Amino acid sequence: MQKFLILITCLLMINACTSTQTTQTPKEVKLEPPANKVPTSREGMPTGYLSIEETPDGIKILSGPPTAGSPAQLADLARSQESLKLHGTARWDVAMQDHDLDFPGALSTYDCALGTSINPTDTPTLAKLMQLAVIDAGLSTLKPKEYFFVERPFVKNQAPSCAGDQSEGYKKSGAYPSGHTAAGWAWAVILSEMVPERAEQILARGRAYGQSRVVCNLHWQSDVEAGRIIGDAAVEALRKDTDFTLDAMQARKELMAQISSGAQPARDCQAEADALATNQG
Repeated sequence: MQKFLILITCLLMINACTSTQTTQTPKEVKLEPPANKVPTSREGMPTGYLSIEETPDGIKILSGPPTAGSPAQLADLARSQESLKLHGTARWDVAMQDHDLDFPGALSTYDCALGTSINPTDTPTLAKLMQLAVIDAGLSTLKPKEYFFVERPFVKNQAPSCAGDQSEGYKKSGAYPSGHTAAGWAWAVILSEMVPERAEQILARGRAYGQSRVVCNLHWQSDVEAGRIIGDAAVEALRKDTDFTLDAMQARKELMAQISSGAQPARDCQAEADALATNQG
């Protein structure tokens, strides 16, 4: 089975994809993009709820990365250096887990914040919605990544990152804004609207998800902050989409039923909470 991580890697790092890598979706979750939402460009790219025209233009939305020598860039460097101390800790382990966008495993990212389990069997519409939303949020970061092209932290400091054997591909992909953060924050906003009584926990996990990119040594703090802006913009665009709205209504019903059933999170929530209780969480 082709990992969904490869799909996102191809999506965010076009030059890193070889002709042998496809955008096949995982068999565990039936992924059916709306038939009327066909991209008009970027042939071969995966399709979410939004067409290319409906996808937020990150170049227009963002103010751009910090300029060389600016206080913001110096703050990025300082935060990056501080985060290197977390390599090999429990917080690094969570960052590695957040880095992996392979489905259906990635569906459990917000289990602890929700207090239940998101999975293809019990919450199929929500599972589909999360996969399509990550595509829409990720596509929204493509143009600014190419336009601004900021070198990633691990390239500058030569320290370990979460990229592993994907490192060469990440070198070719701009760091600003963070695609993972955009997707993770979009998830957080969507889920917090479905379960408002858990909004504080969900949004806190969404912020931690973005911070995992700094811990991973793959993004600067400014990349993460920009990613959240893109995530918000993607959700705003999704709210205007009828297919998303209908799926969100059904997904909320599934999620509330799952919570009512007493289904437990698929993750060790105490271990996750302990790991996130750091200056990076």
